[in-house]
Amino acid sequence: MRLTQHVRSNRTALVGMLVLGAFVFAALLAPLLMPHDPWQHFQPFAEPTTQHLLGTDDVGRDIFSELIIGAQVSLLVGF
Repeated sequence: MRLTQHVRSNRTALVGMLVLGAFVFAALLAPLLMPHDPWQHFQPFAEPTTQHLLGTDDVGRDIFSELIIGAQVSLLVGF
């Protein structure tokens, strides 16, 4: 009860809980949110488009897919 009252009264705690919730949501639904296989290769250094929301890296992997998988691994290690 005290935790919920503290979070409601403290905006920083509320924002932190929302960000953590978004990361957990993305990590749990990673296979559904990833537009491409993170190991699939495309054109290297491609600019962001509707196909690749954050572009591609130097090897041609989709950065958005790598970011989602990275969040999943980070949360797994953190917990």
